[in-house]
Amino acid sequence: MSPYLYISDINKQMLSVGIKLFSAGQVQDYGSQMAAATLVLLPIILVFLFCQRFFIESAAIPDHFMTYASLFAFEQNFKAELFK
Repeated sequence: MSPYLYISDINKQMLSVGIKLFSAGQVQDYGSQMAAATLVLLPIILVFLFCQRFFIESAAIPDHFMTYASLFAFEQNFKAELFK
């Protein structure tokens, strides 16, 4: 509950605080909370699915083979795929 302490303006609160506002006193509206949580996580999941191949490629390269030239090539491939 620390976001309540640090940010007093309701328009600047974090999304988790907004999801918590779906509960009214002792009554919990779990359906609305789950729908809001899904909407909040959707962009993160889409970014992961789009970049999953790059995560796997970077995890498969051993550290001692990661030279500056290979990092540069990886960056160029990532930019080429990103701006197709």
